[in-house]
Amino acid sequence: MTNRTYNSADMARMQREAIRQARQMQSKAQKDNKAKDSALPQKEKEKEQNSPSSSVKPNQTFLETLGIDGEQAIIFLIIMLLMHEGADNKLILALCYILM
Repeated sequence: MTNRTYNSADMARMQREAIRQARQMQSKAQKDNKAKDSALPQKEKEKEQNSPSSSVKPNQTFLETLGIDGEQAIIFLIIMLLMHEGADNKLILALCYILM
């Protein structure tokens, strides 16, 4: 490997070239997406719009999407911690019973 130093003109030229290439890739990706969308039949587009993933509300937390409340999550984490530390199995089973 050679140690080459770049002056400001070289850096500016490389930066312009990188920007040009990034824009070129973006425009190609947009064209590919438009072609893909136009190739899909109308029924498939409707299925995608009505899929369960579209019913997820943007303000939901990860636990809410799984249907777990905060208390259950804390108990589950305590169980995992106790299992990792080798706690008594009766205690772990009691916490599992509380989760039900």
